[in-house]
Amino acid sequence: MKFKWFIPILIIMLVFSGCSSNTLKPVAPTATPTPLIDEWLRANTTVTVSVPSVIESTNPFFVTKKDVLDIYNLIYEPLVKLDESNEPTPYLAKSWISDEEGKTWTFILRDGVYWQGTNREINAQDVIFTLDMMKEIREQSIHCKVMGYLRSWRRVDDRTFEITTYEPFYGFLMGMDFPILPYDAGFTSGVSQPSIPIGTGPFYVTDFRPGIRIELQANEKWWKTLPEVTTIVGEIYDDPSLALSALTLGQIDLLATDDLAVTQIREDGAANAFEYTTNYYEFLIPNMDGNIALRDKKVRQAIALGLNRQEIISNVYVNHAIITEAPIQPSSWLYVGTVNGYEQDIEEAKRLLTLAGWKKENPEDQYFNISPDGIHTDFTLDLLTNSSEFNSLRYESAVIISKQLADIGIKVNIRTVEWDTFNNRISEGYYDLLLAGWYVDEIPDYRKLYTLDGDYNLSGYSSDEMDTILDEIMQQSTRDGLKASFRKFQTLLVEDVPVISLYFRTNTLLTRAGIVNVTDIKDANAYNSIADWNLLE
Repeated sequence: MKFKWFIPILIIMLVFSGCSSNTLKPVAPTATPTPLIDEWLRANTTVTVSVPSVIESTNPFFVTKKDVLDIYNLIYEPLVKLDESNEPTPYLAKSWISDEEGKTWTFILRDGVYWQGTNREINAQDVIFTLDMMKEIREQSIHCKVMGYLRSWRRVDDRTFEITTYEPFYGFLMGMDFPILPYDAGFTSGVSQPSIPIGTGPFYVTDFRPGIRIELQANEKWWKTLPEVTTIVGEIYDDPSLALSALTLGQIDLLATDDLAVTQIREDGAANAFEYTTNYYEFLIPNMDGNIALRDKKVRQAIALGLNRQEIISNVYVNHAIITEAPIQPSSWLYVGTVNGYEQDIEEAKRLLTLAGWKKENPEDQYFNISPDGIHTDFTLDLLTNSSEFNSLRYESAVIISKQLADIGIKVNIRTVEWDTFNNRISEGYYDLLLAGWYVDEIPDYRKLYTLDGDYNLSGYSSDEMDTILDEIMQQSTRDGLKASFRKFQTLLVEDVPVISLYFRTNTLLTRAGIVNVTDIKDANAYNSIADWNLLE
């Protein structure tokens, strides 16, 4: 569905007419078409996207729906942006530097960045206002995880501000990608908010009627090169399957989806399909507290070697996943690709089980059936996972895992339960192997996962060496120092196997055929590279 360009003078004036005299007041764009606007009028530069009928807030900190966040990322911008390898790079903050201790960080704001529809530049007061609001709401927003690393902040001058951190941890910069709000537009930590979103990004809102219509236009005063896309129209779709059908019928132009049916759409050539890695990390956790056999590192290594993860990815996820050896995306600048991992090796897995003391009473027996202490019993593990009528992917994965581990001599009993029972059994430690997943945060702090008292250490793993490395990571105030510490971390992780990493799920951004040069798609920002897109038709 296409929507014609128009110059939104009246709409911009109307939506701000209720603002008080001390609030940010947009200035209407010029009514005289420029050569650039004439070119836009001739071009087919509108794209239509799906949005939900309910939008919680114009404040991005109170929005949870991904479709809305993708739109808001075109309106609001962060101080720091993560590049294709998830490395922090300057954005609204053009530079930063830390003191010798690595705890006081001085940021310099970029010049020439204006709030949409106004003549006011972004300044340090906007940043301080945003940080103050984040301190108040904290757990209420996914954007506020970085607050646990920030001790204090202060304005130095209009272009400069300082942040003091609790630890000299370079990785906190990866959490500085939160949206910056104007201090004088009516945002608060409570219910107060402006009538429409207002930011500094490449698009601004010209029509905002949630449940009816949402439209954005290109921001002519954006501080970067204007995108070819000039108009974005949001069509209401609350049902993901209906949105997918609308994409195939040409009723919308863009859709980010986790639907495995996109494989057929991609093969049919009905749309461009761009695969991107999400933060959804799947794993097997051996319960060392509950099963003494799993305390032997050789047994955990054998289980990892018994798995063919690509078989699971191909047969269950239709290739919408990517193998990993750690809870770090393989494309990340912190991932150490040269650290050896676990490709399936059945004979080596059997050898390790033998070294761990397991034996077979008869060579032709399928399972190891004499334990290291001489007890005649099949080596049996209970694998716990969750499943439902609508999502059986983990159960299907568990079936393949049980077959693969049978090939190395381990019998697996699958225990699949609904969500509430699943959580209860996890808290009670009622499993030998746990097939589950986490949404891994961008800030690379893994203490909660691998220290003995960590909230998410579900295996009972304890290692003085790992504790030392995790503490060392938090003391690295430079890029190279953090990367070097992560090499040690991943090396030990692969050696000790406290968690058996499986894969990261991938999603797909579908676009109409005429949209090309789509790159650097983010799980939290599907339209991340929209300014670079080319429109061929």
